[in-house]
Amino acid sequence: KLLPPMLHSRICSGATVVNGKIFVTGGLIDSKPTNLVECYDPETETWTVEKSMMEGRAYHGCVMLKMC
Repeated sequence: KLLPPMLHSRICSGATVVNGKIFVTGGLIDSKPTNLVECYDPETETWTVEKSMMEGRAYHGCVMLKMC
């Protein structure tokens, strides 16, 4: 399924799924690392901007860890 476009177009970002939502972090916007975080909610089929990271990142990985 093709998702609606993110609010901020980017390349080389990280992504992970948390509680059924897709979080996309950082990436490059105009060749510069960004600290933006966006979340896709499949129930509403919408993207929202979340709290930004402290530093811009690109070419990074993301994981979800189960906390005990």
